[in-house]
Amino acid sequence: MAKRIKKVKIDNFRAELEKALQEFADYVDSTVVKNATHKTAEETAEVIAKEAPKRTGQYSGTITSGYRQQKNHIYTETVYADAPGYRLTHLLEKGHASRSGGRVQAYPHWETGEKGIPERLITHIKEELE
Repeated sequence: MAKRIKKVKIDNFRAELEKALQEFADYVDSTVVKNATHKTAEETAEVIAKEAPKRTGQYSGTITSGYRQQKNHIYTETVYADAPGYRLTHLLEKGHASRSGGRVQAYPHWETGEKGIPERLITHIKEELE
């Protein structure tokens, strides 16, 4: 954001200050938060893929981020497993019944990736503001 020096009469000071603060708020909302959300989603996808169980390695390759949405100054980006990995996500995360009647071990990799999201988002917002 470029710095501007503007001379203002004392009568107009309040209006100009409010205008400058609104411009800054719009900049933070439209640029900083959007970029930080995107970086956080990408990082979360990497963490989840790294923690995912690897038998063949194909499943961890399907974990990605996308579907960016903005509504009422709220930015949403989704981390998900793309086809065909999405079919395995719940089964691997929670475990499931086996053919022989027992249970298959759970691999809570999504839970691990979700734990650090607020901290990562705050870090990225601070980086964007600097």
